[in-house]
Amino acid sequence: MFKNKKRWIWIAVAMLALTTAIAGCGGGKSGKQAPASSSADEKPQAQENAKKSPVKLTMWTRTPETVDLLKEAADDFQAETGHTIEVVSFPADQYQAALQAAVSGDNLPDIFHFQSSIPLAQMIKLDLIQPIPFTDEFKQQFDPATWWEGSTTLDGIVYGWPDRSFRRGTLVVFYNKKILRDAGLNADQAPTTWDEFLQQSKEVVSKGDGKIYGVTTGMKASWFSERLVGQLATTVGGGISMETLSGRLFDWKNGTAFTPGPVFEAVKFLEQLKNEKVIHPDFVIMDRPDAAAQFGENQAAFLIDGHWRLMSLKETYPTLEFGLAPLPSKTGTPAYWGVEGGSGNAYFLSKKLKHTDVAVQWFEYLTKHFYPKLLEKAIDLAPVPAINNSPDVEVIPEFRQLIDLIDRIVKVQPSPGQRSPIEIETAAKMLAKTAKEPLGSTVQSYLAGNKFDLEKYLNDYAAEQQKFLEDAVNEVSGAKLDFWKFPNWDINHNYNPDQYQQLK
Repeated sequence: MFKNKKRWIWIAVAMLALTTAIAGCGGGKSGKQAPASSSADEKPQAQENAKKSPVKLTMWTRTPETVDLLKEAADDFQAETGHTIEVVSFPADQYQAALQAAVSGDNLPDIFHFQSSIPLAQMIKLDLIQPIPFTDEFKQQFDPATWWEGSTTLDGIVYGWPDRSFRRGTLVVFYNKKILRDAGLNADQAPTTWDEFLQQSKEVVSKGDGKIYGVTTGMKASWFSERLVGQLATTVGGGISMETLSGRLFDWKNGTAFTPGPVFEAVKFLEQLKNEKVIHPDFVIMDRPDAAAQFGENQAAFLIDGHWRLMSLKETYPTLEFGLAPLPSKTGTPAYWGVEGGSGNAYFLSKKLKHTDVAVQWFEYLTKHFYPKLLEKAIDLAPVPAINNSPDVEVIPEFRQLIDLIDRIVKVQPSPGQRSPIEIETAAKMLAKTAKEPLGSTVQSYLAGNKFDLEKYLNDYAAEQQKFLEDAVNEVSGAKLDFWKFPNWDINHNYNPDQYQQLK
């Protein structure tokens, strides 16, 4: 058994880049319940018995931003129940090795954080984890897409408790209220269109005596360049970008992997900001923390960055007056960002854990007490809508803006793997194919001033991506290109579980 586990782990490591992109996908359909599910009558008795016999559980985590909150919750949980939760934190870059060593040594902790080198299905195949017997009443609190096949559930059985919402990853505009006010502009709302964004940036520059830029951003990382042009492109039409299919702009209605026309217009918009000299001249080679510093030090009216920048701006520049808004739009369609359900940060229970009832009690406690703290500390959204919208949770105004913004622009996308499990392998094969000229670095090159036929490049890139998809389908027995087409998809709405049934 030890040798088999070790062999599978190294296979899983080799698939790391692929499983990261498809961690939200999986086979089967929801509906089954974990066999050990507690009834409403049994649960109070189980908890009462647990109180009489305090136990200690070990919990491994790899997200430093939540460690203090988890330890605080563990102290309160112990005071209330008598049970001890030992929270052990790992730096993110060390966690994979620690988890692999624990698996190879058959020594997993009681509760541990997900790591993409060992996907859910693989953990179950290796007999590493056990179901979490949440009641239906408990599960119904959550955003429906939280219980996502291949991520938090398999065959409808829950295996993972998510430590935050899956609705994340979008880029936003941070706007500096002081600079806008000094320029005679509306300090309570960012411009909503490309034309307004350009015009207000010009006014800021003209009234700033050469000391203030209209826009700053840091496009040095190629993944950020891809995300920015892809998200801007959704406002033109044709498709939507998402993290699990990075470098693509999927039109799910007809299964088109990349729509070049909208991306062309998005790149040309950024080029216009450069040509009009309203964006910082080093934006193509700048790191995002440097761009954030310019914004925080009142040197730019607008900052384009991920929503996760909010907490660091508040901590580093406590007196900074700013707000958040969607990326500007060309046509009025919001700059949507696509996500899959489930969780990239779920916790699992070791198969060897004997005190499953205590672990369930701990997860229920965290749901009630830890999730609100995520919001209060401006770390992330909870996967429970009622908590995000609760007037009893004290949330800073900027984070309240973010909650409303994410509700509007982050959309759950169709997943071929939810429709047919075999398409998980198709996605893996497609993602393993590398573009001759990657999108992010090529966009950077163009915006840096290297002249080439951008339109031709994007058309060639689109054809290449579509061929990658079609070749992958042909390489996987049972795969079908039709499983990548969702004629009932509407970019303006979340794709819900009932819509999969409509395609049968």
